[in-house]
Amino acid sequence: MIKVVHLTSAHPRYDIRIFEKECRSLAQAGFNVTLVVADGLPNETLHGVDIASVGPAGSRWKRMTSTARHVASKALSLKADIYHLHDPELLPHAKSLSRQGAAVIFDAHEDLPKQVRSKPYLPFWIKGAASALSAKLEQHFSRHLTGVVSATPNITQKFSQFCTHSTTIHNYPTPEAFNDTPTPYENRPPFAVYVGGLTKLRGITELVTAVGLSQHDCRLLLAGDFSNSDFEQQLHRLPGWEKVDYLGYLSREEIHTTLEKARLGLVLLHPTVNYVEALPIKLFEYMAAGIPVLASNFPLWESIIKTHKCGICVNPLNPAEIAQAIDYLLSHPNEAQRMGQNGYRAMREHFNWATEATNLVQFYKQVLTNKDSVCAA
Repeated sequence: MIKVVHLTSAHPRYDIRIFEKECRSLAQAGFNVTLVVADGLPNETLHGVDIASVGPAGSRWKRMTSTARHVASKALSLKADIYHLHDPELLPHAKSLSRQGAAVIFDAHEDLPKQVRSKPYLPFWIKGAASALSAKLEQHFSRHLTGVVSATPNITQKFSQFCTHSTTIHNYPTPEAFNDTPTPYENRPPFAVYVGGLTKLRGITELVTAVGLSQHDCRLLLAGDFSNSDFEQQLHRLPGWEKVDYLGYLSREEIHTTLEKARLGLVLLHPTVNYVEALPIKLFEYMAAGIPVLASNFPLWESIIKTHKCGICVNPLNPAEIAQAIDYLLSHPNEAQRMGQNGYRAMREHFNWATEATNLVQFYKQVLTNKDSVCAA
């Protein structure tokens, strides 16, 4: 049996992409799968996946240095046929992992150089240099990889310039996680929902402001963790906060239950270099829940939403425009219901994990056949 070890120094053990989708799908396909994490929780076996922890990650700097070393060391001791890395700080360890004759794959969840430009904690004057340096280091350490898996086609295109074995594995929803028959639209209250990280760049200020401007008796269901307490207090002072139900962090089951209550889903990320080409899972999860999507007017997102007639795109920096779109969808329930049905159909036919799981297994077979070939960085 082919032994696979997934490594992460930053993500939680039950991460949707890593554990719920990739690891579980590989275990179901007959691979021996272990996930090495850094959370300090007990080891366990769940859904056919062995989970091994090396201890809590600690600070951001510790996570990028000593924690990454501990994760790599633990993975190395497991003597796998394939190592699958999920964090950029693990790339420097690709060489030592490959020395034992294993294939080494990097999973590029995001475009690192573009992500660096969007980091709020970096001074603006250093972002350009930091982004350029991260690009050079990424390419340098990639020379020891056998292949790259990316979450979007644009990231794949970048890596394919110096890594022959590159493919896109989209982070689409797992259909089985959602009801085959979503709650009838007419039975849902006038709720708008946002699920995800609660940060300024994810448009939360504009969402709260917009729901306050809405002419409807609309409530915003806000689910996720705040980036910091100061930002949370800023939102509490906005007039729109009176129409917010803050739900905190939710489990996957709780998220699905919450989506079943809503009439529209919101994904209004700011137009940063890292977001405009992203494919956020919440966009497709809203579609899976049978609700229309109110999304940022990025060209990539507009092409999906307009093609499948499943929502409305607006300027994410304009609360008045967002409020107008909320009011339109709530005032036209028949049209909103059709959008939700269109999105649900599109998810089932095009944007679901089943095809991606098959592609991942095929890619594994490809890199095993060519594991002596590394990226020409």
